[in-house]
Amino acid sequence: DTETIRLGASARFDVSPVFTLSLNATGSEFSADDTEMTESTRTSFGLSGDLRLSSVYGLSLSLNQTRVETDELESGSTVTSVEDGLTGDIRLERALPTGVTFLAARRDLSSDGASTALTFGRTIERPTLELSAEIGVARAANDDNFLTAEVDLTQALSAGQITASVSREVTSLTSDEQALTTSATIAYLHEINELSRFNASAEFAEVRGTGTDDGEDLSRATLNFSYSRSVTADWDLTVGYTGRFLDDTDGSADANEVFLTLSRSFTIGY
Repeated sequence: DTETIRLGASARFDVSPVFTLSLNATGSEFSADDTEMTESTRTSFGLSGDLRLSSVYGLSLSLNQTRVETDELESGSTVTSVEDGLTGDIRLERALPTGVTFLAARRDLSSDGASTALTFGRTIERPTLELSAEIGVARAANDDNFLTAEVDLTQALSAGQITASVSREVTSLTSDEQALTTSATIAYLHEINELSRFNASAEFAEVRGTGTDDGEDLSRATLNFSYSRSVTADWDLTVGYTGRFLDDTDGSADANEVFLTLSRSFTIGY
């Protein structure tokens, strides 16, 4: 079992019509009931800003001081490791008649160490179609280089939409260990009428550890079907099915869930 608690706060300042500055603070605490009794705390403080260079070009930048402290049980005693340093990203965009092109760089930190990534991408926006694609290279904490890519597609239909995504990227696992994640997702939404809708989605992901100890390798798949109906203006009833499959170094497991939820949404004005 694992548990993650996240907190965050941000203050935004409109310095000028073309420049926005934000002060950010985030923190997370992770604990796992594993053989190492892993506990990890991550804190980050920094600045971010958006600058409109011209009617065509825009620049986004963030810079943070990040600390990752991890406690693990080894040979009956607790061993603490600390990673501390600067993290952040920078993104330069150029507006086009049907979308944008962008160049982005990122530096992140986990219990394995620092990782960096450089990507180039293009987005296309049309009345019924949104498409984005990017390609890049990432360097993991163990100094291995990986080719990364992502393609996202949203196609509007007469009574719904189809979304699909394929990606390969260096990410952080729940315990802040880095991993090379390859995933594919497809989802379908059908608006039956003004009150009811049907959703179906499928996801597959393959995770390969990239840390100094090669981390954890696993494959997972999720299948979901649901039907929702608006009972009143602010009450929704949803019934559905979710199937999950997991295969990792400890073996394989699957789970099936049938659910019924009644939810209410409301807005508080002030």
